[in-house]
Amino acid sequence: MNFRRVIKVGGSLFDDELLSFKLTRWLGQQSSATNVLVAGGGGLADTIREWARRFSINDVTAHWMCVDLLASSSTLLTVLLPEAVMAGSATLEDVWGARSGGQKLTVVFNPVTFLKQTEASLPGVQLPQNWSVTSDSIAARIAVCFRADELVLLKSIDVPIGASLQEVAEMEIVDDYFPQIAGAIQQVRFVNLRDFRL
Repeated sequence: MNFRRVIKVGGSLFDDELLSFKLTRWLGQQSSATNVLVAGGGGLADTIREWARRFSINDVTAHWMCVDLLASSSTLLTVLLPEAVMAGSATLEDVWGARSGGQKLTVVFNPVTFLKQTEASLPGVQLPQNWSVTSDSIAARIAVCFRADELVLLKSIDVPIGASLQEVAEMEIVDDYFPQIAGAIQQVRFVNLRDFRL
């Protein structure tokens, strides 16, 4: 059976001019799998957070504004990884089964349609529509819903070895809601891609 890996690319990495090279090299070092990349919001989400504060935008509206911007960051990932396939449907079942000549397959998943039309109807811990959720929890929810074997979070910071998911949340490396969702995933791994050596 094909190994299924969801990879969250942290928005904090989008200011790294070498991100394309680092992503390509890191992906090449991983074991054979279907890799599904989920982009973070980065500075775009920070802008919405500031707008929400300044203009008293309610949490639900701000949440969906942040979800919408993930279409742009997903497109950026496909620019950085031109060999990747873009997927934007509400399901990934066709993607999991796809192979490219027996080689590793890399997919960038635009989660907007999934989050707006499908996620709330699926079993398991659902995503609240407020600031307790970032793209970390979104990636974890995607990993759970599509039965991924592993979730990898590419960050700009080291995570202490042996730290629990709750401890990582308390260190504000992931959002508050992340431990509730990611606890159902077989394997969760953190990688400091900013310090990755080419």
